Amino acid sequence: MEAEGKGQKKRGLRTGYTTGACAAAAAKAAARCLVSGTKISDIETTLPNGQRVTFALKQFEIEGPRATCSVIKDAGDDPDCTHGAELVAEVELAREPGITIQGGPGVATVTLSLRIFQEGLLFFNYGVASAVSMVLMAIVALVGLLGLIWFRRREVVM
Repeated sequence: MEAEGKGQKKRGLRTGYTTGACAAAAAKAAARCLVSGTKISDIETTLPNGQRVTFALKQFEIEGPRATCSVIKDAGDDPDCTHGAELVAEVELAREPGITIQGGPGVATVTLSLRIFQEGLLFFNYGVASAVSMVLMAIVALVGLLGLIWFRRREVVM
């Protein structure tokens, strides 16, 4: 399901869309489905460069106070590993005021090693990076010790 509005450049590669543009289109579609109470098959959105494009939706469901829509990413001729990925957005009406954004599996999830990299090399917070490194080292040492104890007990039982 490709988005409309793309064109061939006069020379060169076929253009595509960023992961963020596809995710934003899916979120906009889910919000529109939820507010209007109707299912839609595509959504028009405006890119940061002002270009208006229409994304076809692969999935569109409404269940109670929740709507889910998805867009298949088209990266054009860019050798992007997310080309063809289904980007899913779920919008739910909440009783409390405000907006909450949560990432799904593998999205907006920060592992300890990524946190160490970000704190030390991107934000120059060397103290925090060192502290998180020590926590990671303690976790690895504890897991290693527990594994050693478990395997030693297992050898004795056999």
